[in-house]
Amino acid sequence: MNKRVRSAEPVTSAELSARYQRAVELASPARSVVPDAFPNFSWLGSDRLLAASGSEILGVFTVREGKRIDPGQCVESWALKANSEADPATSPDGAVQILRDGYDLTMLETGSGSRHRLTQDGTCDIAYGVIADQGSDPLTRSRDNQIPPVVGVWSPDSCYFVTVRVDQKGLRSLPYVVGSAPDELGRRIPELHSFRYALAGDTYVPTASLVLVDRRTRAVRELQVPPVLLPHAHGAPEDGAIVWTDDGRSLFVGVESRDFRTLTVYRVDPRTGDSYTLLVDRSAKPRRPFRQSTAKMFAPIGDAQLVLLSERDGRPHLYLYDIASGKLVRQLTSGAWSVVDLTAVEARERAVFFSAIGRESGRDPYFRQFYRVSLDGGQPILLTPEAADHEIHLSPGLDTFLDVYSTLSESPSVILRERTGALVSELWRTDPKPIVDRGWVAPERFRVTAADGRTTLHGTLYLPSGKKGCGKLPIIDSIYGGPQRYNAPVRFPGEGANGAMALAQLGFAVFVLDARGTPMLDRAARDATWGPNFGSADVVAADHAAAVKQLAAKYDFLDPERVGIYGHSWGGYYTVRLMAQRPDVFKVGVASAQASDNYSYYFNHERWFGHPSEFPESYQPQLNYPLAAQIEGRLLLVAGDADDDCHPLHTILMAGALAKANRKFDMLILPDLNHSTTATNGYVTKRRWDYFVQHLLGAEPPPDVRVPDGC
Repeated sequence: MNKRVRSAEPVTSAELSARYQRAVELASPARSVVPDAFPNFSWLGSDRLLAASGSEILGVFTVREGKRIDPGQCVESWALKANSEADPATSPDGAVQILRDGYDLTMLETGSGSRHRLTQDGTCDIAYGVIADQGSDPLTRSRDNQIPPVVGVWSPDSCYFVTVRVDQKGLRSLPYVVGSAPDELGRRIPELHSFRYALAGDTYVPTASLVLVDRRTRAVRELQVPPVLLPHAHGAPEDGAIVWTDDGRSLFVGVESRDFRTLTVYRVDPRTGDSYTLLVDRSAKPRRPFRQSTAKMFAPIGDAQLVLLSERDGRPHLYLYDIASGKLVRQLTSGAWSVVDLTAVEARERAVFFSAIGRESGRDPYFRQFYRVSLDGGQPILLTPEAADHEIHLSPGLDTFLDVYSTLSESPSVILRERTGALVSELWRTDPKPIVDRGWVAPERFRVTAADGRTTLHGTLYLPSGKKGCGKLPIIDSIYGGPQRYNAPVRFPGEGANGAMALAQLGFAVFVLDARGTPMLDRAARDATWGPNFGSADVVAADHAAAVKQLAAKYDFLDPERVGIYGHSWGGYYTVRLMAQRPDVFKVGVASAQASDNYSYYFNHERWFGHPSEFPESYQPQLNYPLAAQIEGRLLLVAGDADDDCHPLHTILMAGALAKANRKFDMLILPDLNHSTTATNGYVTKRRWDYFVQHLLGAEPPPDVRVPDGC
């Protein structure tokens, strides 16, 4: 039997409708409300920079003084130029673009329009310049006939282009049955789509040989390095794994081993394609992807030295190598803190720029700070003194950088600084009034002790505006829990927590916790969920239950007897799991796009469990299906039938396990939603709100509220 949740204080329909209206107001992406809090920058030569937010131009500024200037009618052309420069297949000088031609490549001379066929041996199984099927919404691309840009990296001098020859032969086929596009009579019928896929433990996995295009001769030759694994969600080599020297004379390539434990860095001569092994970075457990999606694995300093980002001592730190000998020169950073972004190296001043968290005492250990450290040794120099999270945009010449810093309660300041950290100018400070007027209140950071009694964990708590009128607040855990990232926001206005800010307005206290198993903790806490321990009730479930207890003890207006949990993707997996492992705590749950068996998921999850042939004991404990009978609360399962990340079969099989265990549950499957659109679908969001209102507040949701998509 499903347990009943203790009755809540009554709430009138008028008050509940008002709460829903506030929630809808705060569900809209904050970028649309305070766009200048989310700037992107393009450096226009050495003396101008363009600031934008999405398609909105925020201004053009001088680099020397940081003054806003009148761009006249040039701003749109500058924006177009900045966008065109973002195309990785267009040469830096803009004269040449590499295009796909079926499974082959063609070179386009942009000035004359002349085309030159580069390859002729591409096939469906082994194709040039493509991303692997699994990357970047493959079902959506198939249904919409989308053609992604060519994958590759140009040398800075525009002489060479490195691209991929992707091998997908032998992969299994993953089928989907979805609705066809409407015909002339508006009818939709079942339509079969499939794409190639590799499960954990499969013999055949997608790989890419690297090939080099010589622009002058138009010759194409394969580089003498082993094939690169393609385990990543975007289906291409990991960002930062292919790096040119500034003069284009050498290329460095990082290749992971099949068991993900070893990174080998090769130096390649682009004139001959020959290579040699520079260094091998080994670890006892599989390497974790670094937190910043664009973080460099390594950065060469000309042809003399190379800086490597490695976790070999338990934390991500920087190491300097001699290229000629391949020997370690020195460790550049060390300590109980973590480098999160190897931003750049400066050969002239012999310095490395990087972002790190946890180094400055007395500050939130998840705040990013920006540093410079000498290649010749010494302590890192802090360049961003404010106690805030610093998002950095370094100029191409490395002489200035933009610093966009904020906290949960302080809106962003956009600062132009010299390379030394000295202030040049404040470009602007975001006015929070537009979002405050919608009912926004700043979330709060909190600390709790993990269930091991030793590890300090951090999280973010969202409370409703005017919480005094809400009585005792039910607690809702917005969980992600994936081992590849930390998730609790630290920046204004607190977005990125799966709608926690909006959900809180309905009369809940919603928290996000970075528990053990997530990155940037010490090695013991980080690896607490690795392999056979992944599904242990003593780690993630115990940490989240401990957080509920400690938050309720700290805040007397929280009700630890009425607790819900929800999440998407990894969060959906953990929602089901925690409701089963701690039914005494978690009484109501909404799990969307969950995969309840990681053995039936993409092979990149071997990072967290090990290869099944070596660690077979890892895969049985992580299953959610055998736990179905332990769930006592109310559970809503949600899936999109076009989810090409977590196949909807995972949700259907979880429903089957619950039915077999005679558990009462609810399920919602919607057409045409993929992994990301399921998370942002307005109807799914509304159903999640309604579920918690019904089962934690004991109230009837207003029927006439509509939540727009994209929230």
